[in-house]
Amino acid sequence: MSLRIADLQIPSIICGTDHHDRHVAITLSEALEKYHALRGIGKDELFFRASSRFVKYEIEELGDRNVADYSSLDAATYRDRLFDRGLSSSSVKRTFSSIRSIVNFAIRENGLNCPNAFSNALIPDKDDQTRRIPIPTDYLKKIQSECVKLDDEVRWLIALISDSGMRLAEAAGLSKTDLVLKCDYPHIDLKPHKWRQLKTKNRKRKIPLVGNSL
Repeated sequence: MSLRIADLQIPSIICGTDHHDRHVAITLSEALEKYHALRGIGKDELFFRASSRFVKYEIEELGDRNVADYSSLDAATYRDRLFDRGLSSSSVKRTFSSIRSIVNFAIRENGLNCPNAFSNALIPDKDDQTRRIPIPTDYLKKIQSECVKLDDEVRWLIALISDSGMRLAEAAGLSKTDLVLKCDYPHIDLKPHKWRQLKTKNRKRKIPLVGNSL
């Protein structure tokens, strides 16, 4: 049918093949750069680091091509190679979600008339989620005991984390004003700062200070 239409010399606008579209070329790395410039306003470092890592994986496996040149077969190949790298189903889904957003952004911004090859790739729900087990109590007590003996700034940080459940970055990025000690229930008022954002918005919270953390 496409060969017959070509012989009939039907105007391209009727066929839906605007010649301008075919000459617009934007590679995935260029799409990422624009995505960061426009979508990255107000985003924290995690947004830039994660999307850059996902695109790096994709370029290593498939090459830095024009976004219109990727096929559904490429997307399936990329999925399989991510699993071969040892990524879990949830990690592969996060990777595809980011790549899909970047390609969709490039298609809209550049007026491209092409599908997003990464939109419909099937990612199976494998039972491969890594289950983190807690640190055994006797190990934890030994660590806390060593922190008391050494009694320096690094050990204060470890002790603070040990009985509060904070992430390392959360504890290391605290300000003195985050520590509320002159009250009936000493606690940390954990909130984002210009030098350290929180992983998600709901990470903003009040954390009781007990045991070695206090």
